[in-house]
Amino acid sequence: MKKNKLERITRLGLGVIFAALTILMIIPLFFRTWNAGSLCFLALGMVGLTVCIFWEKVFQFVCAKRKRRILFYGLLGLFATGICWCIALSFFISRAEPEILTEKENLPVLILGSKVDGTKPSADLQKRIDTAADWLLAHPNSIAVACGGQGIGEEVTEAGVIREKLLQKGIAPDRILLEDQSVNTEQNLFYAQKVLSENHLPSKEVLLLTDDYHLYRALLIAGQNGFTARGIGVSAPPWVFPALIARELFAVTKYFVLG
Repeated sequence: MKKNKLERITRLGLGVIFAALTILMIIPLFFRTWNAGSLCFLALGMVGLTVCIFWEKVFQFVCAKRKRRILFYGLLGLFATGICWCIALSFFISRAEPEILTEKENLPVLILGSKVDGTKPSADLQKRIDTAADWLLAHPNSIAVACGGQGIGEEVTEAGVIREKLLQKGIAPDRILLEDQSVNTEQNLFYAQKVLSENHLPSKEVLLLTDDYHLYRALLIAGQNGFTARGIGVSAPPWVFPALIARELFAVTKYFVLG
C-alpha cells in the first residue's frame, strides 16, 4: 500500500513539474521567442509528461528487460543531476550584478545586442534600449556603444536598431557609437573594444548593459578578456523569460565545458 501511494505521489509530482515546464516553454513561442535551449526544455517537458500520463505502460515496458531498466534509471539520474546543476547555475546567475561606484558611472556603456524581428527589436532588446536611454539621460557624460551585427531573420543590424531607438528617445547621435560586426557576446566585447580605442576612449574599464540573466556570463567573458567590467542589469519581460533563461543555462554550461 505504501509503495503504491509513494508511486502515485511521485507520478503526480513529476507530472506537475513536466506540465509546468512545457507551459513555460510554450508561452514564449507566442511572442516569437525561442532558441535551442527552450526547444530542448520543451521537448523534455513533453516527453516527461507523456511518461507520467502512460506511467503504468511505460513501467511495464521498462521492467520487461534488465537493459531497459538500467537505461531508464540512468536517464532519471541524469535528469536529477541536470536539475541540480540548473538550480546551482540559477543561483549564481541571480547574484551576478555588482554595485557600480559613483565615480564609475560615466564609464562607456556597452549595450549588448539581442534578437531583432525583421527591423523591430524583440521584447528583451526593447527593455535593454529603454534602460540604456534612462541611464544615458541620467548620466550626460556617458558614451554608449550599441553592439550587435545582423543575424538570421534580421533585416538590419542589432546595433543599428539600438541606435535608432535611442535617437528617438532623445539621446544625441555623438553619444552613440556603433559596433555592428559581432554575432555573440565574445565578439560584442572584442569589436566594442576596437571601437572605443579608435575613438580614444577607455577600452578596458566599461559598463555592460544586458539582461539580468545574461550578466553572469557576460562578466565572466569580460574578465577573461582583460576587461574590468561592471553590469547594468535589465529585467527581461516575464512572458519570454523562461525561454531566455533556458538558453542561458545551456550557454553557461557550454562556457564552462568548452571555454
